[in-house]
Amino acid sequence: MGGGGGGGLGGGDYGCGVTVSAEGGEGSPRSVAVDLEVVGPWVVVSKSALSFSVLEGGGDPNAQTLTVENGGGGVLEWAIEQNEPCGWLWFEPSSGMLLAGESVLVSVDVNAQGLAGGSYGCGLTVSAPGAEGSPRSVAVGLEVIGPRLEVSESSLYFAVPDANLLLAEQVFTVRNAGGGVLEFSVAAGPEWLSVVPSGGSSTGEAVEISVTADPAGLSMGVYQGQITVESSQAEDGVVTVNVALGVGGIIRVALDGLGDYSTIQAGIDAAVDGDTVLVADGIYTGEGNKDIDFKGKAITVRGLGGAENCIIDCEGSGRGFYFHRGAGNNSVIDGLTIRNGVDGATWRSKAYGGGIRCDGAAPTIMNCRIVDCIVWGYYDGLVGQYAYGGGIYGCNGPIVNCVIEGNRIARDVLSLFGDGGGLSNCHGPIVNCRITGNSGALYGTGGGLYDCDGDIINCLIADNNLDGYVWQGAGLSGCDGNIINCTIAYNLGEDFHWGWANSNLYDCDGLIRNCIIWGEGVDDAGIISSEAVVEYSNVMGGYEGEGNIEVEPMFADVANGDYHLKSAAGRWDPNSGGWVYDGVTSGCIDRGAPGGYWYDVTPHDPQDSNYVNDPSDDIWVVEVDWCGEYWPHGGRINMGAYGGTGEASMSLSSVGSAGDLDCDGAVWFYDFGLFAGQWGLQNSEARSQKSEGPPWRGDLDRDGLVGLADLAMLIEEWVGL
Repeated sequence: MGGGGGGGLGGGDYGCGVTVSAEGGEGSPRSVAVDLEVVGPWVVVSKSALSFSVLEGGGDPNAQTLTVENGGGGVLEWAIEQNEPCGWLWFEPSSGMLLAGESVLVSVDVNAQGLAGGSYGCGLTVSAPGAEGSPRSVAVGLEVIGPRLEVSESSLYFAVPDANLLLAEQVFTVRNAGGGVLEFSVAAGPEWLSVVPSGGSSTGEAVEISVTADPAGLSMGVYQGQITVESSQAEDGVVTVNVALGVGGIIRVALDGLGDYSTIQAGIDAAVDGDTVLVADGIYTGEGNKDIDFKGKAITVRGLGGAENCIIDCEGSGRGFYFHRGAGNNSVIDGLTIRNGVDGATWRSKAYGGGIRCDGAAPTIMNCRIVDCIVWGYYDGLVGQYAYGGGIYGCNGPIVNCVIEGNRIARDVLSLFGDGGGLSNCHGPIVNCRITGNSGALYGTGGGLYDCDGDIINCLIADNNLDGYVWQGAGLSGCDGNIINCTIAYNLGEDFHWGWANSNLYDCDGLIRNCIIWGEGVDDAGIISSEAVVEYSNVMGGYEGEGNIEVEPMFADVANGDYHLKSAAGRWDPNSGGWVYDGVTSGCIDRGAPGGYWYDVTPHDPQDSNYVNDPSDDIWVVEVDWCGEYWPHGGRINMGAYGGTGEASMSLSSVGSAGDLDCDGAVWFYDFGLFAGQWGLQNSEARSQKSEGPPWRGDLDRDGLVGLADLAMLIEEWVGL
């Protein structure tokens, strides 16, 4: 027997050769290779991350463990250390020795006492010099849950038959749903609404807030108020409670059985002229909540929590509302979403209005969302019937502050013909609306709007579509009223047959002023019209007229539907609800028509589709000028949908002053009165405040709150300090 001693070898790879020989024998010698792998210590750690969470000021969480193992041979000498000092992290043991196959549990603990709410991180390293797998890293995360604001109610409703009667108090609670101590304040407005107490603190207990509504001096109707609960300590530190006060004839509809009726139609059937049908938050479906008929009544149907919370879902069967002849502007829909409505043509009848249809009627539609509705045409190879108005058809009253989005006319071989993917044949004023993402028919015109001859003011008309045969006008077609301060952009249209294309406006022959008409990447982004008067507008491809320009608009974020104009002086960001500052400034700022204009959008005879003025109607006008913009406004209105509004991008010009709220060139008592009317308002509450003068302009320092800092600025400008 031959060989050598192998004891004491460390971990590693070894090799040796053996030769077999036979003197004189065939095939001699022969070689044999011998390999030896000695497996040394190998560090194995069971976890690569640990996560802890604890309430601020509460007890520490339970310890967690990880395993350190010698997955090889020999002796593993290991140690754990922090990558950087973390005073809140503890572990034991911190080192040791392990033979082959042995393991040890390491306990990891945290001490969160004294740590404020937030996220903390620390790293551990397990090392064993010379061992395979060394070093190993373990990430340790700690979430200290700080104060969390929890409010028990999102809306409250008061009803009283007579303004001379007193109302009982209602109560909601505020509590800290997190750790630590939550300090909070409570504010209410307008004047008829009050709360007690105006603030408090909670470490987890519920704090009761009493709410009182005082109807004294109020006429019959529904009044909207808002309670704001705010805490600077909580991550989501502002919660609003919507409050409605009904004085007089109020009929409540609610899904939970707590209202007077459970369907909207039942509420309308019970109403008489002058009543308000107040619809509680929820998703309303089925019979009684679609194909709703006002039956000619001069009433208001209002969503208690607004369109975001009060939804009519037609579920692809029937439309939302149908107004018959005779319904006028005192028939009102306010604060509702209508979605998934549908109407279809037959071989002998057309289709009208997937969301809302009016037949010789002029209701007021305000603060509503008409979305994802559809109308179907009819074609059987011999007979073809048109479809009109995927969203709204034939409504001749004011359409104000609405979103009309994602509606369409069906496109297939059985539904070829139709006009107006969003709106069709609506001859009343359309003001402050967002008309986007609608689409027209294969044979038809007007992807967004068709034959809507009332004034169209401060509207965004964008991303509508019309791909078909022969026809044009993906944005608007045949709309001959005034088109003022609108952004009409990136509406896409292509004629499959002739190759013609017009993306934005076709055959709109009225006055077009202070508009942005744009759309890169299409053949004709501008205007096709023989009679339109276009002035002070930014038109892609150019257009003859006083004050017209052709410059890149510099929209904020077209891909995500944000058409505010970039500005180094300040741009409203709807996502953050505040002002942001860009590195560039749009050339459309301060380029609208000088001065200001009043547009008479007086409602007319609802049965007159030609919209002949009826002198018996009340006068309803819209003022469009730079005074609606926040300073610095340059003393001249911006082009586009947000020009003349509180969301207008700010000017680099220093003309005027922040405290001149009435835009008369001086800061005096009247400005102070306007400021006082907005005192304490914040964020969306202030922007929606219906008071004299442009809303929210009292927020002089643009921090989202009309408060002491703004008052100091106003006084400084007033007395000239």
